[in-house]
Amino acid sequence: MYDADGHELLDYTLAWGLLIAGSCHPRINAAVRDQLRRSYAVGAGHELEVRLAERLTGSAAGGGPGYVRFLRQRDRAGGAAPGAGGHRRDKILKFEGHYHGWMNNVLVSHPPPPADVGAARPVPALAAGQPAAEYADTLVAPWNDLDALRAAFAAHGDEIACVITEPLLANSGCCEPRPLLGRPAGDRPCPRRAGDLRRARAAFAPLLDGRTVHSGSNNGSPVAVAAALATLEVLSEPDTYDTMHAHGRAIRRHLEQEASRLGVDLVTCGAGSVFSVHFGLRKPPRCYADTLAADATAFARFPRPPCCTNGIYLLPDGRWYVGATHTDRELQRTLPAITAALQHRLRWRLTGGGGRGQH
Repeated sequence: MYDADGHELLDYTLAWGLLIAGSCHPRINAAVRDQLRRSYAVGAGHELEVRLAERLTGSAAGGGPGYVRFLRQRDRAGGAAPGAGGHRRDKILKFEGHYHGWMNNVLVSHPPPPADVGAARPVPALAAGQPAAEYADTLVAPWNDLDALRAAFAAHGDEIACVITEPLLANSGCCEPRPLLGRPAGDRPCPRRAGDLRRARAAFAPLLDGRTVHSGSNNGSPVAVAAALATLEVLSEPDTYDTMHAHGRAIRRHLEQEASRLGVDLVTCGAGSVFSVHFGLRKPPRCYADTLAADATAFARFPRPPCCTNGIYLLPDGRWYVGATHTDRELQRTLPAITAALQHRLRWRLTGGGGRGQH
């Protein structure tokens, strides 16, 4: 990518994680152009939706739960959730620090101010413009706290329509989920047993029988679905995920080794292609509350500005996204820039750079 002055930048923001296949991938561009020649929208089901649903569920290969609904964006999923299940349930349970879009019922406790950390009540994310009635049925639990989750279900189990979650706490520190019931984090099988499939079908029943509405002019947009199919084709290339994960691990390893060598307290945490850097911590955070002990302004000062000067574009909150187009060539540009940025931080500290907020 290029800035307004024409400087080339190596992008580790990926539009805040959206562009896992990178910007302007030729295969995705070709799929979108081909669909634009056919139609922009159809307002009904179409073949590409079926192909994408089969790809997502694995039903083309004889597995998977068999039910998929396409929405325009994640906000609509939050709006439709209270209609899920076989009974009228109005409450949603989300986790502290997780982000699920800009609808008022889910834009809460993202992130809460320090004084409200751990509160079971929803804390509006905006200082104005969020009517309290719109998030009155939203429950909040700390991430990685099974006791708090059990307590929420003990108190409201018959009222909870669903639990919504990021796969890991990516938007507030990249905290991985703790192992659940003896399974390693990330080892969550798809519902394939008869009982699981019945529950999956029951969750979709209100949509199928008309008790709740799933409408939207751009739901299942053929242009977006064509791009999604092409993206999955890119990601299905041999060794793609292994390469992305190795790239991310190499950056994390270099950050931690160089920080240790230079006497800088720093940890990284995350999973494969997404991770966060936390200055001032000596062990990875497990939840949003843990991240508050880090120096939240340090990454915006170092290493982000020096890295940007050296052509490495990063998010201001310490989050990194690695995509399918990041190769060893990009890695060889990135590692020296990290070293230079950490050395710059050390010089700034030794020359009396001052406390937080000073540059």
